[in-house]
Amino acid sequence: MRAIGQLIRKAAAVARRHGKRNSVTASVSSFVPKPHTPFQWERQIGKEETRERVAMIRSAVGRDRNVDVKFHSPEVSELEGVFSRGDGRLAAALLHAYRRGARFDAWTEEFRPDAWGEAFREAGIDPAEYRRERDPSVPLPWDMVDAGIDRKFLLSEREKMRTGETTPDCRTDGMCGGCGVCSPRLANITYSPGPVREDRGEEHLPAPGDSRRGTDGLRHVVRIRYAKEGPARYLSGLEIQSLWGRSLRRAGFPVAYSQGFNPAPRLSFSHALPVGTESLAEFVEAEFRLPVSLAEIERKLPSCLPRGISLREVRQVPPGALRVSDFDLSCRYAILPVPPHRMPEEITPDRVESAWRTFRASGRFPLTVEKGERRSEIDLKPLVDNFLVNGEGLFITIIHGTGKGSRPLDAAGAILGISLPTRLYSVTKVSADLVPRRKE
Repeated sequence: MRAIGQLIRKAAAVARRHGKRNSVTASVSSFVPKPHTPFQWERQIGKEETRERVAMIRSAVGRDRNVDVKFHSPEVSELEGVFSRGDGRLAAALLHAYRRGARFDAWTEEFRPDAWGEAFREAGIDPAEYRRERDPSVPLPWDMVDAGIDRKFLLSEREKMRTGETTPDCRTDGMCGGCGVCSPRLANITYSPGPVREDRGEEHLPAPGDSRRGTDGLRHVVRIRYAKEGPARYLSGLEIQSLWGRSLRRAGFPVAYSQGFNPAPRLSFSHALPVGTESLAEFVEAEFRLPVSLAEIERKLPSCLPRGISLREVRQVPPGALRVSDFDLSCRYAILPVPPHRMPEEITPDRVESAWRTFRASGRFPLTVEKGERRSEIDLKPLVDNFLVNGEGLFITIIHGTGKGSRPLDAAGAILGISLPTRLYSVTKVSADLVPRRKE
C-alpha cells in the first residue's frame, strides 16, 4: 500500500518538473474476484479492511495539492463482489432492494447502501459469505457455465499467481499453455504481427507550425461522396464518424490527426441523417498528411468499407477552397409508402399541388419540433425548396444549414396537414448539392 502512495508521489514530481501547475490524478479501487478466472477462489477484502488500506495510501501520498487520489466506494466494491460470485439466492435480495427504492445504483449519488443492507437481512443472506475464500474441491455456482477454460488450468494459474510466475502468450511464442480453449484436433496457431508502417510513429504527431497542415506544409483534403444503404442505414452519426476513421486507416492512407490528449482523425461530414434513413449522397472530407491520388483512393478504399457503404465520387479539394462545412446542403428526399405501391388515398397529386401552392404563398410556415421533453418552433418556409408527388412517392427538397433543417417526414406532413408515421413510410436521400450558405 505504501508503495502505491510512493509511486503516486513520484509521478507528481515528474509532472511538476514539466510545469508547476501540472497535477496527477490517481484512481484506486479494491480488487473484485471474477468467475472463470484464477482468482475465483480468492478472498475479497471487506469495506473495513479497504478503508484501512485507503488510509495507508493517503498517508504515503501525504498532503500534495498537485495530487488528487480518488478511491472507489468500499460499499460499492463489496456489493460488486457479492453479485460477481453469487448464486440464485441473491434473486430475493435483489427484489427486496428494488422494492426499497434501489434503481440507479451505478451513480454515486443514487447508491443506497442502507436499502441493500436491509434487503440482505430480509433475504437471510450474509454478504461476507460471498467474499470468503472458496475451497477448490467444492463446486461453484457458475460451474454449469462452460467458458472454454479448463479448471485445471485455472488452478495452475492460481498457484503461479502466488509465486509471481507468468505464463507466456501462446500467440507470440508458440508455446501452448493448455488452457483448454483449443480442441485436441486443433494445432496451435502462432500469431504473427503484420508489417509495421514506417510512418506509424508520426501518425498522431502535429506538423511544426500549423497542426492542420501536412508534413509538406499543405493541406491535402479529399471530398468523398458515398452511399449509405441497407444495414448501414441504422448507423448513427457517431458510428459513421468512427467507421470512416477506421476504414481510412485500414486502407493505409496517411490520415492527419488533431492535437491534444485524444487525437482524432481530421474528418468533416455533411449533416447527420436520422437513423434508418438511406442515402445515395453523403459527404465526408478527409485531411491527409501527404498527397494521395484519387485513383489510389478509388482502388484501395472500397474493400475496406463495411456492407452498405459504397463510394460514389472522389474529388480533390484545392488549398484555400471552401469545405463542406462552409456550404448549405440542398437535399432531395424520396418518401415511399411501406409496403410499396400503396400510397394512401388522401395523398393525391391535386392535394400535393394545392398544399405546395399554399405553402409558397405563406409568409411564414411554423413547425413545432419535439425532442424528448423539449419543444421548439422552426420556420419551414426558407428550408423547403420543392415538393411534389411523382409516380408512387413524394419528393421533397430541404435546405440544411448550420443547425437548421427538418426531417423529411415532419416537413412533408406539415405541408400536407397530415401525419406521416415512420412505420408507414421509408425515406431515401436521392441527391445532395452544395449551395452557397444563405445569409440570415
